[in-house]
Amino acid sequence: MPGIRQLATTLIAISEVFNSIRDYMLHTAEADAALPRASRFADCMPHPGNEPQPGVALDDDRAARHAHRSACLPVNQLEDCSKFDW
Repeated sequence: MPGIRQLATTLIAISEVFNSIRDYMLHTAEADAALPRASRFADCMPHPGNEPQPGVALDDDRAARHAHRSACLPVNQLEDCSKFDW
């Protein structure tokens, strides 16, 4: 079983790195103000911050100023403008 434990530990470590890379995205100033985050990107490296995961807070007052509009991803739309049924 030591091989399985080592593999599991390695996979968890790799998934954490990829999760951190995936979660860092540049947003508009309005989105950053409404969803302040502890993580930052400096010196070409992501820094997670000291907040518990996911490290994103919600400013309810700022978020209430923008109405939510649901939208489909463009990859779901077929050439005839119908949507793909997953």
